Amino acid sequence: MLDSEDPGLAVLSAASLRIDEDLGTGRTDLEGALGWTRAASWWLISLGILAVVYVLYPHSRVVELLAVLDLAVGGMCFAATAFWILRLHRRSQHRAEDWEASFLPLLYRVKFEMLPYSGTDRLHDAWERYKSVYRDLSWADTKSAPGKRRRPLLKAMLKFHGEVTGAKAPHSFDVYCSIGSERGFFARRFDQSVPVSKSQLEVLKADVEDVRKRFGERKCIVAALSPADFEPGAVEYALSEEGRVDGKFPLDLIQEAGTGFTVVSAASA
Repeated sequence: MLDSEDPGLAVLSAASLRIDEDLGTGRTDLEGALGWTRAASWWLISLGILAVVYVLYPHSRVVELLAVLDLAVGGMCFAATAFWILRLHRRSQHRAEDWEASFLPLLYRVKFEMLPYSGTDRLHDAWERYKSVYRDLSWADTKSAPGKRRRPLLKAMLKFHGEVTGAKAPHSFDVYCSIGSERGFFARRFDQSVPVSKSQLEVLKADVEDVRKRFGERKCIVAALSPADFEPGAVEYALSEEGRVDGKFPLDLIQEAGTGFTVVSAASA
């Protein structure tokens, strides 16, 4: 649970305080992978150049010998290091995900609690804040800047105030976003004057899990928004293992405040 009265540094996890060391290690891994990628690119360029030269001089034994040597030596070198390059790529990907998780508490504080509310639609304002925290959500939104829009061939979906068909039944969400098989986003706004109860969150969790049985995104974000507060039992439920969607993904509890939002509970991993 994030307390908006605490200093900003209090929301930083222990991992984020080691960011300088983590960045150094990650940079070494990335530079190693990119170095081999650059070498492989030059090798492929050399093959193209030799192919053109061979077309111009088809009877040259020197060109034939250079082409064979280039293909054989380069092929053996990169075949021998291919698994190492793939391992570096995967390790770098995991490290980037760790950085994202480390900074989530700080990002939630800055994006939701420190930036003032603007506009007339609280739901869309919250969606814009989520897009700024999770960059890939922008790929599904045509209103995002051109550089942030969906990647080519990526199947993305964005729906406001609509039904999403799950494995057993359709369910209503105020915002539903799907980024291929990578990430799903679910938001439900409880427009009520009384605090949101644990039973309401249980229904939200069950609905999300039913939709995930059909679509099965690898990552998941679930937000419960309300102008009212959340009951203590609801907050306790959201922070518990029982309240995690599919046992992995916690529920975000976001209360609408006068000048912005209050993060009652948010994802920490």
